[in-house]
Amino acid sequence: MKRLYILSILFILAVVSVNAQVSKVFEQYADSRSVTSVYISSTMLRMIPEVKAGDVELKGMTDKLNFIRVLTTESPSLAGKIYDELAAQIKKDNYDILISANDGGEKANIYMKTDSKGVNEYLIVARESRELSIVLINGTITPADVQKMKK
Repeated sequence: MKRLYILSILFILAVVSVNAQVSKVFEQYADSRSVTSVYISSTMLRMIPEVKAGDVELKGMTDKLNFIRVLTTESPSLAGKIYDELAAQIKKDNYDILISANDGGEKANIYMKTDSKGVNEYLIVARESRELSIVLINGTITPADVQKMKK
């Protein structure tokens, strides 16, 4: 019985640590010199009034968000290093690709992953030859919620 209990705890810790790997890339580079980093907490998101941008309405969406993280760099060498680490984590964490776009030298991918508690992570990665932008959106937003944003 002890063995089962210990194995269960180790499994839970392993799952928790795997889920946090992409966030670790953000944390690792957030204070780097050539990086712009933004973290928006759930508390701040709930303080934002109803948001509408063009045809997109975010009414009720902010309550479903845990956080948003943004990381950007214009340093070509750092962009390559961060991208390589992030790509490895995306593969390791089994993110599903939703959209992949390539326009000349600009590439953008949108990934999604759902954990066992129903929390979704949407990861947007936009890369040019000299620049990298990453957005991580974490919350209980479903693909159906995303479809409802557009009237």
